[in-house]
Amino acid sequence: MHQYPEHAGLIFQAVVLICIADGVVAESEKQFLHDLRAKHPLFSSLQDPKGLAADIQEKMKEHGVDSCLEEIANVVQDRDYRELCFRLCAEMMEADEDAGGEEADALGTLQMLFGFSAADVKRLLAGADLSHKK
Repeated sequence: MHQYPEHAGLIFQAVVLICIADGVVAESEKQFLHDLRAKHPLFSSLQDPKGLAADIQEKMKEHGVDSCLEEIANVVQDRDYRELCFRLCAEMMEADEDAGGEEADALGTLQMLFGFSAADVKRLLAGADLSHKK
């Protein structure tokens, strides 16, 4: 994986977008965001995760989820980072065990923006930690 540390904040914001897409932030989703810094070394260097979350929430209110995801996808071009982003967003979608509606739509938008095929998604979901599921 190429080193693009600036992508950490964008990927974190994509995960936050999935979290807030349905307008409800469950405790399990908050915990997922909190644990993300320990889960993957890329996120250990995030200086202000609360600020990043607040920024993307404001952008989402002004421009919508799809526009925010498009902006992130335009910057995150490295395939490995895109795959990491998609997997983490899928894990976030499953964190509250209510994977549907707006969160699923946002993940579908991300799939399209990243140019992932159905086979890519199947492979990525197989590698995702969906242990939150019942």
